[in-house]
Amino acid sequence: MKQFDVKVSFYLKKSEADEKGCCPVMAKLTVGRYSETAFSLKMSVPKTMWNSGRATGKSVAARVINRRLDEIRAAALSVFQEQTALHDVVTAHDIKLFFWGWRHVRNR
Repeated sequence: MKQFDVKVSFYLKKSEADEKGCCPVMAKLTVGRYSETAFSLKMSVPKTMWNSGRATGKSVAARVINRRLDEIRAAALSVFQEQTALHDVVTAHDIKLFFWGWRHVRNR
């Protein structure tokens, strides 16, 4: 697989909005056509500040959120590159486990 087979997107889990209108931010990792997983980023964003996978506006909060999303995307691509150097097949679940702290993804 090539690096362009990896996609990282972000969305709000609107079904779990709190009383202030903040929703958890989720990441969706897709590797190739058939490997897909989602997980929470442990951060919340107001629904009114979110549009198309990014925080909108020029506020400090929006810039901090978007910077963190960019860091997560870059880290996922980096993990994918590192793992493809070690393994023939890397799944979205492998990348998620790496994010959760399981540094030794698997033995193949």
